Formats: sequence, structure tokens, C-alpha cells
Amino acid sequence: MGKQYVAAARSKYDISIKASLVEIYNETIQDLLSPNMTPSSSSTSLLGLRGTAGGSVAAAAANGSSALQQPSTPRSVSSEGGGSAFGSTLSEGSAAAGVSIRETGKGEIVLEGAVEAPISCLEDLAAVLEQGNAVRATASHKMNQSSSRSHAILVISMEQRALPSAARALPAELRYLRSKLHLVDLAGSERAKETGTTGARFAEGVSINRGLLELGNVINALTEGTARRHIPYRNSKLTRLLQDSLGGNSETLFIACISPADLNRDHSISTLRYASRAMAIKNSLKLNNQMSAEEEVAYLRQLVGELQEENDKLKRLLGPGGSSTAAAVLACYAASH
Repeated sequence: MGKQYVAAARSKYDISIKASLVEIYNETIQDLLSPNMTPSSSSTSLLGLRGTAGGSVAAAAANGSSALQQPSTPRSVSSEGGGSAFGSTLSEGSAAAGVSIRETGKGEIVLEGAVEAPISCLEDLAAVLEQGNAVRATASHKMNQSSSRSHAILVISMEQRALPSAARALPAELRYLRSKLHLVDLAGSERAKETGTTGARFAEGVSINRGLLELGNVINALTEGTARRHIPYRNSKLTRLLQDSLGGNSETLFIACISPADLNRDHSISTLRYASRAMAIKNSLKLNNQMSAEEEVAYLRQLVGELQEENDKLKRLLGPGGSSTAAAVLACYAASH
């Protein structure tokens, strides 16, 4: 449906679609599309087995894609040697990426410094997911051979601006539209006595659980409505990044992954309760159709320039010997407007 919409809208709009993919590992934001996020081929996971994949972003919740680096193997975390959870490759990528969360004057949350890949087709988006999953942090423990050690967020942003030639025929409120989609793959909650994790893996599990706890606290606060004045978005990177997707001008969809096995009964019930709270979030939606003052001035200047060119063309046609042609052009112009 989205593909058909974009194809049909391009006759009236200049459309820009971009995607970013980040992970939150131990409360640090890592840009999974950064050229510095190269996989570590020598690292081993907790049980001596290589991680094979990150979690699927889709399961949770422009040309130019060829310029993105395509790592060949996923990044695994190592528990050997008592050192850092990651090798020097990750440390270098983390420092170089420099991704931070920033709030605009209009309350929009943006990822400052994250790579934005231009998207022109589904294949471009699939390449972004493939690249990001290839370097997402994974490790093995007693319950999962390739456990995700981070929360991953895919951000798809779309802007459409009416072409000057079509702007006059469109309502003012539809000449500019902006939307943003967050697809979030939440790492599953962990109990150390079940996973058998220690050291760095244990610390990762604590960070994962804390992010889920803070997300639950934000959801609870949002469902309390006006009775709750303070929403604790700043208590974690996860909730801060999702601030305008949970309590802003947005709709929230929660996809719960549960198991029919008796062994996982408590986990499944807990997950369903978590999801049921998210269902109670109520937001008032409105069109994102406001440009900044600078953007609006630039757009109006472009529109005036094109109208001036059209006016000059008609003046030239009205010169000596051009009256009849100009009359025909004016008739065609009136019929089309």
C-alpha cells in the first residue's frame, strides 16, 4: 500500500524517505549503520559459540543504499579474559559514532549524528536491516544461542513537499506533510538464574531489564492521564528516544512474542500484562504539516521563482508575432488551473 501511495504522490510531491538503525547497549546508543561498526571476527560468545544474528526488528513491534557497508558476520560479545564486553572494534565504533538524543523546539526527538540512509524501494530498506542486524550485539547463554544484548530501534522518516506546479491546486494544510515510524525490537527480560549469565553478560541483562522497567513505568504514567503530571521519559535512553512515539502525536502498536510452553508461562503472562497496559495509551492525533520558519521561506521563494519564470515565458510569447500563440497558451493555462 505504501509503495503505491508514494508512486501516485510523486506527481504532486517531492518525497524524501530516510532510515536510521541504532541499538541501545548498556545505556549507550550505537549507530548500526556507521562505517565504524565493523564486526569482530575473533570474538566468542559466553558458551564459546559464535552469535549468528541479531533479533529481527520487524518481529518486535533513494538509491544510495549500495554506499552502506555490508558486514559479513554479526558482532558477538566476548566473556573471555575478564576485559571489556566488546573488543577494540566496538569501542572504536562507539566513540566515532557520536550519536546523541536531542529534542527540537517543537518537542520532536531526533538522533543527532546517526547515519540516515536514503530509501527509494523495499530493497533499500531490507539492506539497512541486513546491515544493522549483522553488527548488532549478540551472545549465547543457557536459554538462547544468539541472544540480543541490546534494544534496537529502526527509525523511518518521510517528508513530502508539494511541487510548485501542484501547490496551488492543493489545500494549504496538505502542501507539506511529515511522518516518522519507530520499529522497536525489545530484548527479552532475563533472569540470571535461568540464563546462567555472569560478569559482563549479567551486566547486560541488568541493563536490558532496566530499560524494560522504565518503559513500563512510562506506559503506566501515560495511562493515568491527567492524574499523572510527570512522565519519566528521561530515566532511560530507550524511553527518551521513544518519547514522541509514546506520548506525542502518535499511535502505539505493541506486538507481544509469547510461548505456549508451560515452562514459559510466567514470562508469557508478564508479557501480555505489559502489552495490555500499552493498549490503554490514548493520544490525540493531528497532521504533522508545519514547516519551520526557514523551511517555509525557502519553499515560498522557490514557488515565487517558478511563477516568475512562467510569467516571463508568457511575456515573451506576447511579443511581436506571438499574440496568437500566447492566447492559446493562456487558454491552456486557464483550463488546467
